[in-house]
Amino acid sequence: MGVKANEILLACWYEGLPRWSAKHYIKAIETRPEWAKERLLDNRPPKEKNGRLAGLGRLVRYKLVVPMKRSPHPPEYTARGVAVGMFLGLTPLVGVQMPLVMILWALGKLNERTNFHLILALAWVWTSNVFTIVPMYYTFYITGQIMLGRFSDLSGYSSFAKAFNFEAWQTGNFWETITNYLAYVAETFGLPLGIGWLPWAILLAWLSYRISLKLIKGRRARLARKRAAANAAAGTPS
Repeated sequence: MGVKANEILLACWYEGLPRWSAKHYIKAIETRPEWAKERLLDNRPPKEKNGRLAGLGRLVRYKLVVPMKRSPHPPEYTARGVAVGMFLGLTPLVGVQMPLVMILWALGKLNERTNFHLILALAWVWTSNVFTIVPMYYTFYITGQIMLGRFSDLSGYSSFAKAFNFEAWQTGNFWETITNYLAYVAETFGLPLGIGWLPWAILLAWLSYRISLKLIKGRRARLARKRAAANAAAGTPS
């Protein structure tokens, strides 16, 4: 069939399968080539025209959504991790968000109802990144201006993006960069940005909790039905 090992690895990645499972399919190429081809290679989705956008979508799916849905922990525990990561990811505190996750996790462990999935929380913090930070902060800034009743002082996105000058606060030292960043944001955008993020963080954290909880429970229910059907077909009790 002329299938290379890297094609199997790529197909397993598309399927959301772990890397070790690729060995199983590589071996199946030798013993059951048609089955392996139908199972993986023929089911790969077509390449999208926008390669960067498609790559970002796959990154979000396989690094954030798939680990969330396949978490072996209780659904509420996992969903709280997503919500905490989303909430802190939407704060204008780039550079200290992950330490804040660690602090909240240590405090949350004191009570079973507030404990959450640390790894997922750290992953979802990255909803704010170099690609999303400017549009996110612009949304927060406009929201803050509206909350303060400053309807006549709503700048356009292009002027805001120019004012958000990365070179104004970047240095070689990490903590100096973070300190300069916080001082620059406070001085340039001030109170509107400082309060405008809060409604969005609360809303999206709540939505992320509800949606992730539904996805996790839905997947587990489907798996339970499949196991029950397989056991019924085999004549064994579920």
